[in-house]
Amino acid sequence: MTHSSKKEKLTLNVSPVQFEDADVRIGFLDYHQDDRSQLQKLRAAYGNTHVFLRDGERVLCVPFTSEAGDVGDRFEPIRLQSNLRLCAALLRNALINYLHGLGRPIYKHRPLLFVAGTAKNNLLAQSLPPQLQCPEWLGIYPLYEADIRVFHFDKRAPFVGVAFNIRTTRRIDLPCRERLAKGFALLGLYVGQMTPDHDPRIQPYLRLVGRVEKIDGDRLVLTDTRDNLSSIAASDARLQRGRDAFNRCLAFVFQDDAERVKIQLEQQLADIHIGPTRLEKLSQVVQYLANVPLEIIPGVTVHLLPYLSSAENNLPSLDTAPKPVYVFDPTGAHTDTWHDRGLGRYGPYTAQTFDKNKPRLCVVCQATSKGRVDQFLRKFFHGIPIPKKHAHARAPYEQGFIRKYMLEDVTFEFFSAKDDTPAAYKRAVEAAIEWQQDRNTRWDLALVQIEERFHDLHGEENPYLIAKAGFLTHQVPVQEFTLETTTIPDGRLGYALNNMALASYAKLGGIPWLIKASPTVTHELVIGLGSANIGEGRLGKRERIVGITTVFSGDGN
Repeated sequence: MTHSSKKEKLTLNVSPVQFEDADVRIGFLDYHQDDRSQLQKLRAAYGNTHVFLRDGERVLCVPFTSEAGDVGDRFEPIRLQSNLRLCAALLRNALINYLHGLGRPIYKHRPLLFVAGTAKNNLLAQSLPPQLQCPEWLGIYPLYEADIRVFHFDKRAPFVGVAFNIRTTRRIDLPCRERLAKGFALLGLYVGQMTPDHDPRIQPYLRLVGRVEKIDGDRLVLTDTRDNLSSIAASDARLQRGRDAFNRCLAFVFQDDAERVKIQLEQQLADIHIGPTRLEKLSQVVQYLANVPLEIIPGVTVHLLPYLSSAENNLPSLDTAPKPVYVFDPTGAHTDTWHDRGLGRYGPYTAQTFDKNKPRLCVVCQATSKGRVDQFLRKFFHGIPIPKKHAHARAPYEQGFIRKYMLEDVTFEFFSAKDDTPAAYKRAVEAAIEWQQDRNTRWDLALVQIEERFHDLHGEENPYLIAKAGFLTHQVPVQEFTLETTTIPDGRLGYALNNMALASYAKLGGIPWLIKASPTVTHELVIGLGSANIGEGRLGKRERIVGITTVFSGDGN
């Protein structure tokens, strides 16, 4: 590691907390190892006046209101600065109380998760054209994460800080009984019951109970159930906020406009996750909370400071690790410290020895999506040129798969699945296998178009797994891509195609690059392990399978 002397504009999404030091009289109780609910019982009984924190073999009972009575077997004063964990716990409690007072939905204690839940923050509503209206029960909202803890940085005294993050959460608040009345199809979707948290400030959470198999009057008959529950009243059930359920809600509410709404929504979601927009939104949260005097105990307030940054000259010291050197030819003459740039300049490591310079590919896709998939594959094979007005910018995928990996050409054939069912995909795979057998040839790679929702399907219900099993049985490697990916705007699509091209070349048997490594006496191997939980459905008994996924030598080969 070498110390970085380069002046970079860096920001760490950690806000230090400034608080007054004080002595506070607290109570102590012995921690009972055999009673795992001890803290929960204490918080249920005294949570309105006390914060409870386990400290080894004892429990600290800290009053945070002036009218709080004594809780504990013994009492003594403790200085806040001497117990930063206690300060973090008190700040977490104060922040929860403040957000709860504002009416902000809070979903978790640690890390603290809360939603900017007002209608103006609904990203789905912001994605709609003027003629459409968003129902109150449906939406996607920014979900803020505040991890309040003690930070330990090298060559710096420990301090209490808040690490902020932002993601999004779906909201589907309409009970299933009302959905049935509106004609919404619940079959195949997972449902649960709202379960209250032991802390009344925290929102109830959805506990999954099973998947809807059929409707029997006002009851939902379930399969893949928890606790052997065979059915549930529609009035007690709520939809799980998964991708499949949310997309079905979009299709139900917006009908013919649903696809257009989904594309606009994807843009909104992408914008909230890119660096500058993400930092801007997180900075707004810190600036807002910095003006709120949070009282952690009577008479003691804390204030959030700006993020640690090079601009504020309070960023911890940085060390820069040397960059790996990527090798792009067997002689070692062509190298680069950035693999993608090196591929663009020199081509892949096996460019001169690769024996599949005209790979034969088969494409399995849904019949209704063939035109869209064809356009997508043209971009995949031949690249996405950058517009002239942005000529100064870097094009992430201008060369395309053929030129970037120095192939002569690519030939491919379409085999359409009649619909999105496993049976249709299976028939398309069988047609592809028959095609190669009739011509005494073989496919070098199969490209399979799937949908995002397939990721939530298991075993024989998943069309992709059925297709992959069919191809692998005949030693044909498979590369999937989602229908949703084909709708990404060209400005962002190039990054997805870049990853897809790298995976495809490796599955064809090519080596894109090696890593320059010092020669050693011993032979070094790097072994990758993977695991999977195998079982029926989501709630059934599962078995964990662990296996070796990759084996590399020290140079990455």
